[in-house]
Amino acid sequence: MKLHPLPTIPLNFNLGFIAAFFASSFSHFAYSQADDAELRMEVVQVTALRRATTVEDTGMSVSAVGGQELQERAALNFQDFMRTLPGVNFSEGAAPGEQNIIIRGINFPSNRFQLPTVAVYLDEINLSQTGRNPDIDLIDMNRVEVLRGPQGTLYGGSSMGGTVRYISNKVDLEMQEGWVQAGLEQISEGGLGNKVAFMYNQPLSDTVGVRMVGYRRDLSGWIDNVGFIHTGDYSLIDDSIAKDDINDELTWGGRVALRWQPTLQFSADLMYLVHDAQVGGLSNWNPNLIDAGYGEFKAAVRDQESYSDDNEVLNLTISYDADWGNATWISSRTNRDYMRTDDLSRVRQGLDWWVGDFNSQFSYALDSQTDSNGNPTSSVNLRPIDYQLTSHELRLVGDAVQSRLNWVFGGIYSKAENNWKQYEIYDGLSSAYSAFIPFAWASDYQAAAEEDPAKYGVIGSDTWFYTNRDEAITQRAVYGNLAFNVDERWEVSGGLRWFDVDISNDYVQAGYFGGTEVALASTDYSAGVISEDELNAIIAANVASNYTTAATFKQQEDGTQFMLNTSYDFGDTLVYATIAEGYRIGGVNRSFPIRDGSFPVPQTFNSDSLLSKELGVKSRLLGGNLAIDAAIYDIDWDDIQFALMDPVTSFVFNTNAGQARVRGLEMGARWQMTDNLQVDANATFLDHEVKSLTEDAKNRGIEEGDPLLGVSDERFAIGLKYLYDLQGWDGFVRLDYQYTGGYLNRYSEQGSAQVDIDTAHIDSYGLVDFTTGISAENWEFQLYVRNVFNSDDIISQDLSRVSFNDGAYANVTGDPGRVITLKPRTIGVIARYLFN
Repeated sequence: MKLHPLPTIPLNFNLGFIAAFFASSFSHFAYSQADDAELRMEVVQVTALRRATTVEDTGMSVSAVGGQELQERAALNFQDFMRTLPGVNFSEGAAPGEQNIIIRGINFPSNRFQLPTVAVYLDEINLSQTGRNPDIDLIDMNRVEVLRGPQGTLYGGSSMGGTVRYISNKVDLEMQEGWVQAGLEQISEGGLGNKVAFMYNQPLSDTVGVRMVGYRRDLSGWIDNVGFIHTGDYSLIDDSIAKDDINDELTWGGRVALRWQPTLQFSADLMYLVHDAQVGGLSNWNPNLIDAGYGEFKAAVRDQESYSDDNEVLNLTISYDADWGNATWISSRTNRDYMRTDDLSRVRQGLDWWVGDFNSQFSYALDSQTDSNGNPTSSVNLRPIDYQLTSHELRLVGDAVQSRLNWVFGGIYSKAENNWKQYEIYDGLSSAYSAFIPFAWASDYQAAAEEDPAKYGVIGSDTWFYTNRDEAITQRAVYGNLAFNVDERWEVSGGLRWFDVDISNDYVQAGYFGGTEVALASTDYSAGVISEDELNAIIAANVASNYTTAATFKQQEDGTQFMLNTSYDFGDTLVYATIAEGYRIGGVNRSFPIRDGSFPVPQTFNSDSLLSKELGVKSRLLGGNLAIDAAIYDIDWDDIQFALMDPVTSFVFNTNAGQARVRGLEMGARWQMTDNLQVDANATFLDHEVKSLTEDAKNRGIEEGDPLLGVSDERFAIGLKYLYDLQGWDGFVRLDYQYTGGYLNRYSEQGSAQVDIDTAHIDSYGLVDFTTGISAENWEFQLYVRNVFNSDDIISQDLSRVSFNDGAYANVTGDPGRVITLKPRTIGVIARYLFN
């Protein structure tokens, strides 16, 4: 679905055409290898295997974006460069930190109680957590490594699709250096924002140094709130709460790193990081408001929405080099406080329709619950999350047999403590007439309450629904990896990881759907097990506690993962093959008995895992000026964790749903054509489908043969960088184009509203970015333009609407609700001053 279709480059390529293209390219330019030898491109070193290698010499699918390239792209976070890498995509969120990274198509319907399928690391710190990974700013980074394919043996759970590693610049004990920068940013449909940042490195003695990084940005939003409108006929009720650019952002943070290196063999690094993001509103809007006359990028938010994400990380890394190798101890503590506030104005995720259809104090004319004076009241959903992770790891790295055998062994212990809360609050609801329990209906609740106050009456609480979930996840793992050089060209390696997971979950819920005791008592009363007086006493007790129910659930799992790899270096070409497993730990659902005493959903769900078979090739041609890598792979994904909705309670739960298969081809090339011109290109082609389903997953809108969610069949990117000299100033110009094919946004059941089917499919889109800059001596200046052609393509749906009424609400079922689109054209300038 597109709002205003824009021309895109057609994709009619097939694999044979691309293979022929590369083959002809090699033969056409091979003659010039000797002549162009002096042009060599930058060689990026990586530590993906826990030992230093280059990208070209690493027998696995790994991409590295160096610090200079990140700066040239003006990249602040992974959205600014991820689309340019083969095999990598991400689903947009309505706020920073809500994006979901997808590598090699490993994606399925998920919720905030699952771990992601891609692990994210900052140096040696695992940032992966249930919900969404935090989006740390890429200030003063040495490089970003993207490891494609399962990395379970070295990086553990949540690395099924791959692993992203942010590698920061370390303290330099030899040099005082630093820089400061400031910039302005203008967004189409919005206003002017500003950004500042600095880095300072200072040796304090011959053995001690400090490095400090800080940043702050205050950016404009681009979505306007038109005010309180009637969701049935879109008439404006109250514009006093209207506001422009509601999704403005204020983010600040930084790092302080301290290094002590008393000898060449010993070093200790202490690092503290803070990252705080505050957003005034969510980045979603309602396209139906265009036809209603309100315009594009408009939302009808009745109550203030917001998003905040506060992160703190403390890390200690101790390293010792001995004759036999290196020993590293890593201890870290991560804290994250997250809060999202949503307006519940008759969106499907809220329960406004319960209030509207079954409460006598709902005004259809005002489209709202009303207070005692007949004025509209608010309805909000609050979702705070408090997360802490403590982790300790010992890693030993060395070599033997005259350096022909490289080995890595390690052990890790971690404990995550996660507290989720959720409140659905309807102001004034406490004095409204309605059923005490949602299983006894009346055409007139006020009359019913006067006749039978034991069963009907005022609700008694503004909190319609409440949950409090305290979860502790303890993980232990031991891993090892051996790589043996059979000769100078042939290497064989293997890895193994054993893991053990214990999960304890203390769960409390309250509100109309919080309690189960009344429902069970109603069944007992109908069966003659208890009297009516006993039933009324149970109802009264539950009303007094707002239907609070508590329970404890536990889950335990252990298992092993393996990896086998072999590579052969022909000189300019390296060929490798890998068979590897990946996994993601299971968890606990929020589940209570229903009326018959049975559990409507599984109380726990297990880990899912996959097996990947991959064949790849890496070549350096034209004297090292043309780098090409390609890989084909076949992935079998078993026991997939699938997020479903329970039709009885409307809770989202997880179950192990079945199997899927992904087959893919990735190709990338970087060509240093001349001293001044560099070309980057990559393409990804995927064939993916659900192979089988469990009984729980059937008849839920998903069928065998369906594609995976958020995964396009084809993606490609091409970039050009040109260097030039301007009267003593070094300059560059960079132009990037990224194409993402259409994909399925969600599964839709037969019989669903047509809008659910329409918005389930996302059309293909293209994106063009431009950057240019000049530098001389201590000064650097840069101009960037993101989304040059101001594309407004829909890329996901965030909040959908629903109504079960006729009359003014009849058309609401044709309303796609709020969607997320590409961020409008953004133009920015940056000035940086370097000193030493």
